[in-house]
Amino acid sequence: MASSFLEYMKQKNEPEPASEVRHCPDCREPLPPGSVFCTFCDPPSPAAENPETGLSPFQTLLRISLILLLFGAIVVYKLDIPMGEKVGEPENPDAPHEAVLTPPPADKPKDADFKVVHSVKASSANVRVKPDTASEVIAVLQKGAEVNVSENGDLWSTVIVDGKTGYVASSLLHSEIR
Repeated sequence: MASSFLEYMKQKNEPEPASEVRHCPDCREPLPPGSVFCTFCDPPSPAAENPETGLSPFQTLLRISLILLLFGAIVVYKLDIPMGEKVGEPENPDAPHEAVLTPPPADKPKDADFKVVHSVKASSANVRVKPDTASEVIAVLQKGAEVNVSENGDLWSTVIVDGKTGYVASSLLHSEIR
């Protein structure tokens, strides 16, 4: 392998054969043998001293502020923020301030053809006397058992099992509309 590399280097250092004629890339005139640039074209101009000097602080600040302005415009457009009104103030200053309320979750369907069915999604669920893991267990429900939920809370749901009212952890129940 060393001999092939040495042969390659010898061939690389040899001058070009006289039969091969090179042409100027700009004017397509033939170049004289061994010349660096075309005699018809001017020699190439020297490169700029340092073209990558960077941005001035003003240019940097201007570009950052334009990016932030563009980002703010996109946020206003995507969030559909009204531009003519002051955000957070009521339209009528004399009217009392009204809080924005989210509608409560629809636990019960309004159509008579549909009903909410609650079932146990864990392998088993304890029905307790109080909404506390330390309270007495009055029943154990198996996975898939349908439960009559009278009140659905964030942590505990009030259920009726065999005529008894008790509490089951809401995370153990699955609700679906049928």
